Amino acid sequence: MLYSICIATYKRPQLLEKLLDSLSKQKLPESVELEVIIVDNDKLESAKEVVEKMLKKSELDLRYFTQPIKNISITRNVSVAEAKGECILFIDDDEIASSGWVSHLHTALLKYNADGVFGKVLSYFDEDIPEWLKKSFMYHRKTFPSGTIATYTRTGNCIVKSSLLKGKAGPFDLSYGVSGGEDTYLFGKLRQDGAKFVNCIEAITYEYVPKERATISWQLKRAFRFGNNFARRSIELSKNRKTITRISYFIKNSLLLIACILLAIVTLPFRVLSLHWVLKASANIGKIAAVYGYSFNEYK
Repeated sequence: MLYSICIATYKRPQLLEKLLDSLSKQKLPESVELEVIIVDNDKLESAKEVVEKMLKKSELDLRYFTQPIKNISITRNVSVAEAKGECILFIDDDEIASSGWVSHLHTALLKYNADGVFGKVLSYFDEDIPEWLKKSFMYHRKTFPSGTIATYTRTGNCIVKSSLLKGKAGPFDLSYGVSGGEDTYLFGKLRQDGAKFVNCIEAITYEYVPKERATISWQLKRAFRFGNNFARRSIELSKNRKTITRISYFIKNSLLLIACILLAIVTLPFRVLSLHWVLKASANIGKIAAVYGYSFNEYK
């Protein structure tokens, strides 16, 4: 069977090369063949040279496309439209796949009779980043035992049946194209429609954290964006209960914001813990902003 690996990339040629190299070293089940769909969101085609280089030195079946409009949803939609496989795997251009990544996702998909499987993402850091900053929860995604129902569903490390995506308009919503959250919104809708998504901690990828992302200011913005997208997504998915959901989010997250601020002050002597509550406060502010219809467009 053919599996399609879809990669959206933007001005990260060196990291993309590392990713493609890791994909060329996959230990595949005998029944699985791969194609790799690369969609370059850079109109200057900064990824093209890397793809051409990989075509010469590896046996990967690579297909390269350019999508010049700065919108991650459009870029992902192009990759899905071009994918020919029975299943689609998503991985980000700043990640590296472990050698058994595809195999573990494949096995879990069959074992748990799932519509999609979501793997484990570990961070690895640039040099000279303080150890206490590395401990921030922003760099450590929650993980759950293999086979359990997946609720933290992103495109950074997953496999999804193609029929699930090909049957949806888009499938990624363009309104999330510059804010991010297009993946969690789509998978949230699919879960509402009855899709079964499970976790697989054996399917591991490694996400690169550069110096510019290992700062408190970057973490504050990302926490705000995560909170903003989470609340926005929840409100939109609540259908005919949007007003009740907005009121609930405002009350709940206003109280949580006050609690987080107090806890951040109390834990000031403990940098990691204090930062944890500061970031939680930022996320709650993002959620309250979503109640008022504000969308944080990180990728403009």
